[in-house]
Amino acid sequence: MHSSKLYFTLAFLFVSAMFSNAAYNITTPGTGVVWNATEAVQVLWTGTDEPEVDVNLLYGPADNLTLFAVLCSNVSSSLGECNYTVDPSIPSGINYAVSVGKLPEAYSYSSYFTIQTANPLPANTGCLNNGGYNCTQTLPCCSASGYCGATDAYCGTGCAPQFSFNGVCSVPPPPAPPSSKF
Repeated sequence: MHSSKLYFTLAFLFVSAMFSNAAYNITTPGTGVVWNATEAVQVLWTGTDEPEVDVNLLYGPADNLTLFAVLCSNVSSSLGECNYTVDPSIPSGINYAVSVGKLPEAYSYSSYFTIQTANPLPANTGCLNNGGYNCTQTLPCCSASGYCGATDAYCGTGCAPQFSFNGVCSVPPPPAPPSSKF
């Protein structure tokens, strides 16, 4: 698969995973977690939909995640863990996530977390728990607690329009029903 297709597929699946039953539940890392250079860390998950999985480090906006590195390859899914020592050459960032799975349709994704190495962290200029990015059209509202979503809980009281899609805090209308032609 060409790398641009892989990146598009990863991004699509990350966004799609928010609306589907993911094969794995990644319990760590996640929001608020910081990995430091040379630190021994774990990726933990539950679920055994595939015999073996790969654990990938990703970065970027949810609609355009990019593969940074494979942390563990061909791990028994029933093990539920990947042990990794943080490479000090990884750029510091607030927009990292991991995926667990072997086949793209079975991938599950963590929420964003931080990696701190020798470089300073970039400023968070977006919705607090969205990797420094504004919310996208599919989850348009940045809630008071800093998460993107599409319900009154996200778009209502405390919503931050400056980090919401198109600067607006409103629940998107439901999709139009399919039209039938007779």
